[in-house]
Amino acid sequence: MHIYEHDACMHYAYYFDNFIFIIRIAAPGGPPQKVKARATGAHIVKVTWKPPRKDLQFGLIKGYYVGYKEVGSKDTFIYKTLNAKGGENFIEETQLTDLKKFTEYAIIVQAFNAKGAGPPSDQVTVKTLQNDPPGSPVLKVTFTNQTAIGLSWDQTETENPVQGYILYHKWDMGDWQETELSATEMEYALNDLKCGSRYQFYVTAFNSVGRGVPSDILRTKTDGRAPVAPDKQSMLTINQTSAAVHLDAWHDGGCPLTSFAVRYRQQRQQVWNLVTEGGPEGAGRSHDRLRNQVILDDLIPGTWYRLQVTAHNEAGSTDAEYTFVTNPISPDSAPVYPVNDDSAQELPLYLDINILVPAAVSLAVVIALVILVCVIMYKRNAQDTNQT
Repeated sequence: MHIYEHDACMHYAYYFDNFIFIIRIAAPGGPPQKVKARATGAHIVKVTWKPPRKDLQFGLIKGYYVGYKEVGSKDTFIYKTLNAKGGENFIEETQLTDLKKFTEYAIIVQAFNAKGAGPPSDQVTVKTLQNDPPGSPVLKVTFTNQTAIGLSWDQTETENPVQGYILYHKWDMGDWQETELSATEMEYALNDLKCGSRYQFYVTAFNSVGRGVPSDILRTKTDGRAPVAPDKQSMLTINQTSAAVHLDAWHDGGCPLTSFAVRYRQQRQQVWNLVTEGGPEGAGRSHDRLRNQVILDDLIPGTWYRLQVTAHNEAGSTDAEYTFVTNPISPDSAPVYPVNDDSAQELPLYLDINILVPAAVSLAVVIALVILVCVIMYKRNAQDTNQT
C-alpha cells in the first residue's frame, strides 16, 4: 500500500486500488497585504491591512496577530490577537495603545486559520506623536434672554496644549453651525437667536494633533413662550352689526407677536370667513405695525357667531375660540339660535339641512314602499274573493 500526503486548503482522504491519498489543511501561505500604521496621539497608533491573497488563505481566516516593538530594540514583538468572528463583516484594523510618547515602533501582521499562523507581513514603522489631542471641555450656560444665550467652559485636562476651540450650535429645527475661537476665549454669547426657542450646543478643543473629544451636548432655550389668549371681555366689543376684535389684548408671551389669523361664522352655518393679519411664518408685520384690532362688519343683529383667532410669535402659536351674540335691534328681540355662552353649540339637529334632506328622502322612500305593499296586498285579496 502506498500513502501520498499533500498540503492544501482542505483535509480529506480517498482510496484508489492500493493507494491512499491524504490532503491536509495548511496555514495561510501568504502575508496580509497593504499594512499601514498611523499615529493618532502620543500613545496610540492605528493599524490597518487587507487579508492575504485568496489563493493563499487555505481555508477560513480565523484572525490576526498584530506585533509591535520599539525600533532598534532587541526585545521580541508583543502581539495583539484579533479574532475574526464577524467573518465577512470583520474590519481589518486595530488600535495599539499605551505606547511610549514620541517613539518609533515597528509593526507586523500575521493571519491565522485552524492550522496555524501564516508568514508575517513586511515591517512598517511609525512614530507616536509628541502630544495628544486636548481633552473634553465642560460646557455650561451663563445667561439667557429672548434672543441670546451665554456659554462658558472649563478645560480640565492641561497636559496637552490647546490652540483653540470650536463651538457648535443648532436650533432644534435647524442644522449645526460652528464658530472657531482662540485658546484664551473660554466664554461666548450667541446673539440674534429665535425667541422662546430650543437650542443645542457642544464645544471641542483642538491643537496641532487635531480635535479632541467633544463636550456633552447641552440643551437650553431662549426666554419667552407662545402667545397667551385674553378673555372674551378684553377681546371683543360688540354692537348690532359689527364686532371689534382687539388683537392688542393678546399677551405676547415675552416674544413679539408676528401675525394673527382671524376667522368667524354664524353659529348655524358651516363656512368660515377668513381674515388674516400677516403670515404664520413671521412673514407678517412686526408687533408695532400689526393692527390693534380687526372689525367684523355686516353682521346680523341678534345673531350668535363663532370666532377663532390664532396668534403667532417665534416661540409658537396659540389658538383661541369665542362665541358671541350681536346686539338685537330692540331690547325685546331675542337672539337667533341662542347658545350657552361658555361653550359653543351647533345648530339643533332637526334644523340642520345636511340632516333634514337625507331624512326627508328616506322617509319618502319608506312611505312609497308601504303604499306599494298595501296596493299589492289589496289586489291579492280582491283576486282571492273573486275566485271564491
